[in-house]
Order: sequence, then C-alpha cells, then structure tokens
Amino acid sequence: MNPVSRNDPCPCGSGKKYKTCCLARGIGPAEAAYNLGVTACGAGRLDEAVTHFQRSLALRPEFAEAHNNLGLIFLSQGRLEVSAQSFRAALAVRPDYGNALFNLAGIALRQGDPPAAIEAYQRLLALSPEDADAHHQLGKVLLRSGRVDESATRFERALALRPGFPDALINLANAYINQGRHEDAVRCCEQALALRADSAEAQLTLAIACYKLGRLDESTRACERAIALRPDYAEAYVNLANSHNRPGGLEQAAAAIRRALELDPDFTAAHSALLVTLQYMGEVTPAQSFAEHRRFAARFEAPLKAGWRAHPNTRDPERRLKIGYLSPDFRRHSVAWFIEPVFTAHDKTQVEVYGYYNHHRQDEVTARLAAAADHWLPCRDLADAQLAERIQDDGIDILVDLAGHTNENRLLVLARKPAPVQVTWLGYPATTGLDAMDYRFCTRDTDPPGQESWHSEALYRLPRSLWCYRPPAERPATTPAARARRPDAITFGSMNNPAKIAPERIVLWAGILLAVPGSRLIMSNIPEGPVSDTLRARFTGRGIAPERLHFPGRLPASDYWALLDQIDIALDPFPYNGTTTTCETLWAGVPVVTQAGETSAARAGYALLKAVGLEALAATCDADYARIAIELARDTARLDALRMELPARFAASPLRDEAGFTRDLEAAYRDIWRRWCRAGMA
Repeated sequence: MNPVSRNDPCPCGSGKKYKTCCLARGIGPAEAAYNLGVTACGAGRLDEAVTHFQRSLALRPEFAEAHNNLGLIFLSQGRLEVSAQSFRAALAVRPDYGNALFNLAGIALRQGDPPAAIEAYQRLLALSPEDADAHHQLGKVLLRSGRVDESATRFERALALRPGFPDALINLANAYINQGRHEDAVRCCEQALALRADSAEAQLTLAIACYKLGRLDESTRACERAIALRPDYAEAYVNLANSHNRPGGLEQAAAAIRRALELDPDFTAAHSALLVTLQYMGEVTPAQSFAEHRRFAARFEAPLKAGWRAHPNTRDPERRLKIGYLSPDFRRHSVAWFIEPVFTAHDKTQVEVYGYYNHHRQDEVTARLAAAADHWLPCRDLADAQLAERIQDDGIDILVDLAGHTNENRLLVLARKPAPVQVTWLGYPATTGLDAMDYRFCTRDTDPPGQESWHSEALYRLPRSLWCYRPPAERPATTPAARARRPDAITFGSMNNPAKIAPERIVLWAGILLAVPGSRLIMSNIPEGPVSDTLRARFTGRGIAPERLHFPGRLPASDYWALLDQIDIALDPFPYNGTTTTCETLWAGVPVVTQAGETSAARAGYALLKAVGLEALAATCDADYARIAIELARDTARLDALRMELPARFAASPLRDEAGFTRDLEAAYRDIWRRWCRAGMA
C-alpha cells in the first residue's frame, strides 16, 4: 500500500487531512489505523477492527501489536490456524513479545499440541522468569501431559511469586492428587477456599482428594457444596456418585450420574460411569443393562458411522498380524497383571504388537510393557479422531480394547472403526454396546450359550480360560507356615472393592458367622468413619459382636498381603464377583466361596475356581453359598489340606500357563482374521 501523504484523509477516520490531524499530533498513519482498530475492537465491531489492523499492517508490516491484536480477534472467532499465523508474525518481528508467546501457547493447547504449548511457555519464562501466570499455565500443560512432578514445581513457583493465587492452589492440589499426596491436596484446597469461598472447582478438587483418602462422607459434602455453588456442575455429580460407591449406596450413585446426564447429555464419561455402576446392581437385569449400553451407542457411535472408511489391509489369512492393544492401564493396575504375560509370551513371528497407552502415569510396569511391545504410543493427548487416524495409518489388523466402559476408556476411538477387526477383552465384564466392536472374548464358563442376546459383539469363547495371571514381583510365594490356619478360630475375609458388597450379602455373611461360633470377618478397603460404622452396625444388628469384625481400611501392598495371609476362607461378592482379588487370594492359598449368576460379572468366580479344580466351592443360590462356606469352615481337615495345596493347584492351572494361554489367544486372533479375509473374498 502506498504511504499516506500529508494531504490524504487521515487514517484515524476523523475526516480531516492527515497533515492537520494525526500528523500534527505526531502519530504515524499505521498507528492511526491501529488506534481505530483498538477502538472498534473495544466496541465489539470486530470485522471493522480487522479492516483497520490489516490497513495498519499494510502501512507497517513489522507492527507487532497489530499482528497480535489481529490474532486475538481470529482466536475469538475460532479461526485457530489463522490466529496462530498472526501470533507467529508478531514473534517474527519481535521474538521477545511475551503476550504473543502466551497467546500462541494457548492456541497450541486448543489445537491439541501440548509440546508446542510447553515450548512457548518456556520461551516466555526465559524472558520473564517472574511471570506467575506463565508458571501457572505451564504447570497446567505439564500436568495434562503427565509430567506431574514438573507441574507441581511450576505451581509452587507461581505461588511463591503470588501467594494469594487460588487457581494455582487448586491446580497444585490436582498435581498432589496425581502424586498420591492427598493430605497436601486437601490443605491446598482449604487454602484456595479461604481465598475464594465460592469456588466450585476447589470444592470438587477437595472432594476428589477426600475420596482418595477414603473419607467418603467428607467427599460427599464437598461435592454437595460444589453443586450448591454451581447447580449445573455435571462433573460434581459424577464425583458425588463415586462417594456413594459403598455398601448400600449404589442407588444414590446411579441417581447422581443420571442427574449429570440430564445436565450434559453428551458427557461420555458419565454415560460409561452409569454403565459400570449398573454392573454392580443385582436388581438390574441383563436385558436392562444391554438396553442402556445400546443407548450409549445410539448417542455416540451412530453419528460416526458415516465416517467409517474401507480398510485397505491385505486379506492374506496367514500373514503376520498387526495386533493393537488400547488401554489406560499399562501401569501398576490389575489389568497389567493379566496383559503382561501376553506381551512377553507373544510369538513375534506371528504377531507384531502395538501398545496404545491412554494414560500419563509411568512406572516400572509401563516400562516393561513398552519394552515388550514392538511399537509403543502414549496417546492420552491425541483427540479421538487423531488416534483413530493413527491406528488406521499404522495398519492395525486387530484392535483389542482392554477397558470397555471403565475409566479413561477410548470407546469413541473404536466407534470410528479404525481397524478391520475390533475385540473387547479383559477390563470390562459386559458388552460395549458398539456395532464397531466385532467380538468380545469370553469362555463357556463366563458366558454360557444364551448370553449372545445381551451383546452387540459376537461372543468368541476362548478354549480354557479368559485370564492368565502373573503375580506382582514384590509378592513372594506364600510359605506353608503363613498358610497354616489359626487353631482357635476361623477367619473369613473379603478383600474386594466395597462397592461390590450388596446389603443382601452382608445379611448372608452375618448368617455364616453366626453358624460358625468364634469365627471372625476381615474386610479391607472399608473407609474409616461413618462408612465403617454403618457397616459394623449392619452386622451387629444381625447378632455379630463388634470384636468379631476387622475393617482395616485401605492398606499399602505389604500390609495387604500380610492381612490376606490371616484369612482362612474368602467370601466372594455377588452379583459382581472378584477377579484380580480372587486370583491373588487363590495364589496365596486361600480358598474362595463364590456364587454364580447370569452375567459374566457374576460368573468370574465360578470360572476361576473351575480353572483350579474347585468348582465345588461355587454356589448357585444364597442358601447354597452359605452351606458351602459353613461346611468348609467346620471341616478343618479339608480346609487345611486346601490351604496347603492351593498354591500348587494355581501354579499348574491355565491361570499361570503364560505360553499356553498366549497361544490360545493367538489362535483366536488367527481365526477371526481368517473370517474377515473370507468375508472380503466372498
């Protein structure tokens, strides 16, 4: 653009000549146009502001402030890439322009590029090391990226620079929760609330920290305060549901989640949380549960079907297969105790293993699994569409979902059908409800014929077992001395998630204790305070003296194993049996009494006992369950023999045959792959 001459109209829009207006006041034409843009922007006339800023830049291309303000307008309009170009142009002119760096970092976050955001914030802090906001924002990105320790350091630095910084306190609390420093998280939330009493976010973070500490009633109250401050706070209702996951609290949990869904019908995680909760509720029929799963698919999968693409995978039935495993649990988690044997035993001449890890936490288990895979991708920060595209680009033949509807699942990736064959296995004992999921692995013991009607997937029954369990390395094999029964009393026990303990089961267990004089009951994971008090009252109300009950709460691993060694007979919950807990218990030499029902969740105990040749300990009704437990407690010779021989039984069972189980799994992969190949050649 030609420069403005003295006799041209002034760029400020006054109608005067430039020489008698801005020039007379020492304002250049580019600055005049820029000022007009600022005025128009302040008045909300954004299109007019864009015109003025562009004119300013035409007059002076190196005008960094005009580039930055133009970028802010484009950002407000959702034009992310054009906005980013404006910020980059400002930085090209002035590399030390802090505002442009800050804005560019925000764009990178919205575009799903945390590394670029981290780089921008780090550049800004190199220029302005005392910028509390930049430390805080960098901490947020680091926390989101799983770099928890670094994020905590940044939040702490922001607070050192600005002590009364409520947002930094709340985010520091979140970092502490991820570090397991839950008491410190509580203190941060309390400080934040002292500064900002109306912070619903601080109340919710406090609720999460209290929940992690097992202080469920405090967690409930904090959730309720968050909701009082923000009645449409759907996330608070979901966390309120978590605090109700206790004996007798499932109806309240389900109601809280349904309220979250009323507020936000597209809250995917809340839909999944409801489906998980239904698995624990005995009054919910398999047909009702299936209908809820199909509602999930109708809302979230159906709109994606139009985007399903043909898969170019070579239809060679005998070639080496690319198997992708997708999970948030490739870490110290129960799923890892079952998937690590498979990763290490896979025949790499037959399969090429891809691990898609949907979590930020890294530990020694993560490192072992990553080393055992041929390819490893941490994918938590990838959007669903991005991850689906990556899986398809990787040429995955069979994609295996290991989470189902549990926390941090990526079912909306699978709903995009990125692989020609998709399987759900291991992490969730029910259908996903998705049409995109081709198979669900099971066995005849977990899912006998007839369960097909409750699944959107075809049921593929593995020949021997659904699981292969590798005990944690830090847990030594139980010695015969540790397995010896206390001569003075029988100790029953349940080490399961307390949400699985239905009130009806408490009545049944109290009856068993009454029928075995002097016996006692150990239940771990029961939060101290009102929850344990209520549970103890339920037992004492059935005639069980308080001294016969031991509820030690949440325990470190070493204490957990030591407590398990004190149990003579384990009592499995119903209708959601234990799985990992049952494997741990059997391997420790403790027999388990279970009850088999209709669903896969209610048949895990039976399947595990059958694998070790103890299906006689699996009942078919409440009365049978009580009879089996009482007779075993009274037959001390049989009990002592079982406790001595169980570890060897377990070691010789399919549950510990890592190579054999993996061959079974690979044979299943080969079979379903051949089916897909045949379908395409028909």
